[in-house]
Amino acid sequence: MIYMISDSTRKHITNAALSYVFAAMLFSFLRFFDFSSLLVVVSIFIMLKIFAVSWLGYGLYVFQSEEKNKNLFYVSLLILGGAALEFIIVVLQILIGYEILSFGNSGDLILNIAFISPYIVYLIGFFLLREIVDSFFKTKRNVFRGQMSLPLGYGIYIVSLIVLIVKPLELILEDGKLVATDPTYFMVMNFMEIAVLVMLVLGYWNLRRTFLVLDRVPKQLLERIKPLTYTQAQSPYDSRYQQIKQPTQPGFGAIPPEQTVKEIQQPVERKKMFCIQCGLELDPDARFCPHCGSDNPYLT
Repeated sequence: MIYMISDSTRKHITNAALSYVFAAMLFSFLRFFDFSSLLVVVSIFIMLKIFAVSWLGYGLYVFQSEEKNKNLFYVSLLILGGAALEFIIVVLQILIGYEILSFGNSGDLILNIAFISPYIVYLIGFFLLREIVDSFFKTKRNVFRGQMSLPLGYGIYIVSLIVLIVKPLELILEDGKLVATDPTYFMVMNFMEIAVLVMLVLGYWNLRRTFLVLDRVPKQLLERIKPLTYTQAQSPYDSRYQQIKQPTQPGFGAIPPEQTVKEIQQPVERKKMFCIQCGLELDPDARFCPHCGSDNPYLT
């Protein structure tokens, strides 16, 4: 039986992935500003990212009900479960930050270790999702393979959290500003944080792109996935015009007819063109794909 993703499910998944990208980029941008209540700002944007991941998990759950795929069901449960764990831990951190709750030194250590658990769940879920996306490629439902950006991003984040638990970052107040006692260690942790941000943004963006063209790739393109050469990419306009044979030379004293080239009224039927990157149909005169921006090889 052939399954196809519905438009409503496609919108859930792609919009959720796009929401995460916007939330992550905005969160990283606002970190350069000084806020009197930094904990509140950080918590708000973490909540926005949790909402985006929960939305994605819901979209994948709806998708598995259409596909009748057990692996998709497990992925949706893992992502939703990870979002629920992350939400609970963030709430606990807010309560501890405002001294509403206190677990002592041992309690803080347990909370820090528990904070890693949702990202381990995310890592497993998105690794399984990568395998599912690969299966779509093998069954010719998509032109994109599964990406390792999301598993790598969450993997790096888990490593950075473990390092911070083993060796906490020590900050001191100098001239009204917080300064790290070990600048080298501080730079290394910042580099890991940037790497996590880049991998997650790329991963969610690629996930959006993958589900945007799922089941929309024409069969003609799937049959010719290998790159086109210059000899293959012939312009469809080479035979649009034909020159009508000129009349023979008239007799002596006659007025010669005008030498004209007549354009064919009905141009040669054009074949449909599709982008070799994203698979969407191209306009006949488009030099670039309006969706992904790739060059149109047919006009080369």
